[in-house]
Amino acid sequence: MKPFTGETMSTTEGLEAPLVTILVPCYQYGRYLRNCLEGIFAQTIIDQISVEIIVINDASTDNTDAVMREFTDPRIHYIRHDRNRGLCYTLSEGLTLARGKYFTRIDADDRWKPHFLEVTLPELERYPDVALVFGDVAHVDEQGNIINEESTIARSLEVHGDRDFKGDRFLSQVGECTIGTAGVIGRTEAWRKGLPFPKCFTWESPSDWWLNIMAIRDADVYYKKGILGEYRMHSASMTHQQGSVDAVDIEQTTIGAINEAFSGVNLKREHRLARRMIYANAWTTLGNINFEKNRGKDSRRCYANAVLWRPDYVLRKSIARHFLSSLLPRKLYEKIKKGVKKMF
Repeated sequence: MKPFTGETMSTTEGLEAPLVTILVPCYQYGRYLRNCLEGIFAQTIIDQISVEIIVINDASTDNTDAVMREFTDPRIHYIRHDRNRGLCYTLSEGLTLARGKYFTRIDADDRWKPHFLEVTLPELERYPDVALVFGDVAHVDEQGNIINEESTIARSLEVHGDRDFKGDRFLSQVGECTIGTAGVIGRTEAWRKGLPFPKCFTWESPSDWWLNIMAIRDADVYYKKGILGEYRMHSASMTHQQGSVDAVDIEQTTIGAINEAFSGVNLKREHRLARRMIYANAWTTLGNINFEKNRGKDSRRCYANAVLWRPDYVLRKSIARHFLSSLLPRKLYEKIKKGVKKMF
């Protein structure tokens, strides 16, 4: 992953800075881009605030250029890469070029609810100590139909008790990416704290997780109850592509990012305990990934690291079962597994 070096020139030099910069990164998502942009211009306050919309085409070979020719709004600044640079480069470029006080990113295959800006911007204006404002994100299918709206807010109901929340979410965000990209806006300077991306980012999917972590490391968040955006589930989305990513890249990026996030942070005793659980959970997840990829030696190494961080994890049945099963040939393991299922 080559970091953005600032070589792209902004075409807005000398213009008055807008209140909000909206970044739309796009790579091979031309079929969804129109719907995404329509969602931006459908915002209830889009004509009441000053905005700039930066669309960055990362060398797509589909109909992205054709779709962009349909939109002539002067608030749009269209950048096209001559070759594919990757998501981290594109996000770095967008954040570097952003002139707005506030910054938000909406991927070209996602869409905002019409009230997204209307309900989030007032909280940023009201609370100077808040770095990010976010809400829930619904999952939709390729055609934009909601898959299961109720399940998308279950986690927030559990954490926030069905009400707005203002406070510290740093540790919970390091441990679990709970801030959906399609439903968050923040202070531009806060997000820039995550630049440049660490060298460990050989897997680009968790780039939003990283930027959120660094933005709120020393600042509060504001959770706005309700669904503010829609995340499209399809075969080309990064969520579905994780299975094809090398386990080495996933491990290097995940553990490297956690190390960087905690670097230089003075934690209280109770927070240090939470850190141990974060590392233990991360190593357990990596152990599971390696196990599924039939990488027995690496899965055992990861489970061992999880136990080093939290010795009580040795009592977890799933870890013990996978650890012992990884010692067996995969075909034999699957055969035993099927036999056990038949017995019960």
